[in-house]
Amino acid sequence: MQTISVKCKLQVPIELRSEIDRTLLLFAEACNQIYEIAKRENCWNTTKLHHKVYKPVKEATGLKANHVCQAIRRVIGNAKAVSSVMI
Repeated sequence: MQTISVKCKLQVPIELRSEIDRTLLLFAEACNQIYEIAKRENCWNTTKLHHKVYKPVKEATGLKANHVCQAIRRVIGNAKAVSSVMI
């Protein structure tokens, strides 16, 4: 299977930049909250972690459902990548 990559520059209208920056900060905050819970509960299964963190993180950050789900997957993916490097 061949992978083809495309590089393009995203031109964001000035009036949307602050909203995008806010979303990025909230996403990072969500990832930090999720990581802390995962570490405290020693829960590294995506589905189990989703059930533990989804509602409180969504309420705390106000992110959309898809962003919270992506943050959960990001935390799990990064934890697995770090553990494979550490071995």
